[in-house]
Amino acid sequence: MLLAGAVTICLFVELLRRMLDTRTAVMGSVLLATDSLFLLTTVLDWGPVALQHLLLVAALVLLVKFHRSGSPAALGSAFFLLGLGLWDKALFIWSLAGLGFATLLVLPKEFLRALTITRIAVATLYFCVGAFPLIYYNAQNGMETFHANANYSSEDFGHKLRLLAMSLNGSVLFDWLTPENLGGGRALAPQNALERASEWLNASFRNPRSSLNVPALFLAALLLPFLSIAKAGRRYARAMLFSLIFCLVTWLQMALTQGAGASAHHTVLLWPFPQLFLAAALAGASELMPRGRRLWLPATLLLLAGANVLVTNRYLALLVRNGCGLNWTDAIYPLNEYARDTPSSFVYAIDWGILDSLRLLSRGRLPLRVGSDPLSKADLNDSDRRAVGEWLADSLSLFIGHTKGNEFFTGVAERLELMAHNAGYERDLLAVISDRNGRPIFEVFRYRRAVIRAERSNRSGSRHTPLVQ
Repeated sequence: MLLAGAVTICLFVELLRRMLDTRTAVMGSVLLATDSLFLLTTVLDWGPVALQHLLLVAALVLLVKFHRSGSPAALGSAFFLLGLGLWDKALFIWSLAGLGFATLLVLPKEFLRALTITRIAVATLYFCVGAFPLIYYNAQNGMETFHANANYSSEDFGHKLRLLAMSLNGSVLFDWLTPENLGGGRALAPQNALERASEWLNASFRNPRSSLNVPALFLAALLLPFLSIAKAGRRYARAMLFSLIFCLVTWLQMALTQGAGASAHHTVLLWPFPQLFLAAALAGASELMPRGRRLWLPATLLLLAGANVLVTNRYLALLVRNGCGLNWTDAIYPLNEYARDTPSSFVYAIDWGILDSLRLLSRGRLPLRVGSDPLSKADLNDSDRRAVGEWLADSLSLFIGHTKGNEFFTGVAERLELMAHNAGYERDLLAVISDRNGRPIFEVFRYRRAVIRAERSNRSGSRHTPLVQ
């Protein structure tokens, strides 16, 4: 995925060079290559997003080539990649709609001139080949993919708008990727020259957590009408308008879809069009000025890219000192070792973010089971109760959950505890697993038959439960 991200930047250079000029291509690539959200979502690739960017930009390069040469191979290849994008992630349909509206509104003459029966057939055929697995699945299952994502709501519109602004300025992953406050843990000192330099840079610029992209995009939007009426700026204005319409149409779809658009891995699907918008604005503005007064252009690019780098550096500095957020906790490593060394018939993960990580780290050797599904229901049926009862009856069942206050699925641990208590079992805490900053993250426990109080009181001494810190 890192390679996919690097290739995306190279293709973005080629796209801007073919659309506009080399100068705009250089500026756009610098803005994209330093963008915090693009870099981090590519590195982590949850969602996923890296292939979405690669397929979209590669298809656009081929479409521009088709526009210039009329090549059927370029047209077919472009639509094949767009079909692959839809198969990779069905929400790619947002991007397809954005491209469609932007093309119809900004390039209507070029679109109509390119339309022929043969070209429509080629584009449709190759798109269907690329998306064939998705098409086949939905043909067999009553269009299930699209029914599952067809619920619309404007309920969280304001929150999604704020999230968009945070995505554009790069601050959206703070606290989620790495905590800005320790929350009871201990800060760690930098261990090498890179980490010391990162901490120094972050402190020298007073902990910058926001880039200059939002005000720059606002100023660029104000510039758009002036570029539209100036002969030297019209082609840049068209590129800006295309980018703007793509972003508006694509974002409105995610903003109005229930359960979507409220996470960075959705908003980043707008990329790299914000960078295209900014690069075209900078190049267009320079065309309106005399050649001798264009020194502001590299200075402005340096300022924007530098602000991006400082935000990314803050993520690094916080990771070094404060460690990972709960989603990416390094406590998973000692947890894997503890679970591996503890006898168990089955290991039940009763919260999100545990099972797949342990499956990967143990290379499938741990007898892992999903423990959250039946317990996530407000009312358990007889089958659910029977299943949980079998877990509790097995003395070698091992349960893993997050410590109180760190749960993703709230209420699951409480329902398990209540069921165990009602069935005559008591919780036996085996270990508390902490991250490298000393924050308790995971609990490992079993259940055993409760011992009556009288029998307990006659015992001498006390049982010590080792806790892993």
